[in-house]
Amino acid sequence: MTTTPLTGDTWGDEIEGPRAFFLAQSEKPFAELKPIFQRSHGMLVQQLLGVTDAQATFKPGRGDGEEDYSVAEVTRHMIQIYPLMAARIRSLALDTERPATQPPGSLGQHEGAPLSRLRGLLAEAEMGLLAQVSSVEGKERLDTTMPHRLFGELNCRGWLAMQSLHIEDHARQIGKIKSHPDYPKG
Repeated sequence: MTTTPLTGDTWGDEIEGPRAFFLAQSEKPFAELKPIFQRSHGMLVQQLLGVTDAQATFKPGRGDGEEDYSVAEVTRHMIQIYPLMAARIRSLALDTERPATQPPGSLGQHEGAPLSRLRGLLAEAEMGLLAQVSSVEGKERLDTTMPHRLFGELNCRGWLAMQSLHIEDHARQIGKIKSHPDYPKG
């Protein structure tokens, strides 16, 4: 877990530092990477505590795409990404057919779902990703890679490290939304 954004204030502002980090992390066993992922996920969950449904739909109006996500949309994005990352990690670890990719910023389903439901789906998605990682742990191939659109070729462990920072980036994003002057009061 990083104390300052390794990826820059906005995801992708920095490329070389994160890439070096992901490559270094890709040498570590899943046993060391899973707790980092869990801490990152915990940061995201912590940001969701106490958020009402009205607050969850507030959009800061800072731009297009992910820059203007609401808390609910960030959560939906993570719910969609976790299973995609789990499938990618598994396919790379076992060198099987690569899963389909999604465009950056995909929101998936569950539009209009209450935040309590989204929190539950996020917890299920976390458990699913960790189950997939555990199912390949100790037998994963490290020579199979898949390119990330910004950070280049990553193996299965590198993708888990990338996902951890991706989660932290979105946890910070929720914090920024909550500190917006127009963010609804509880």
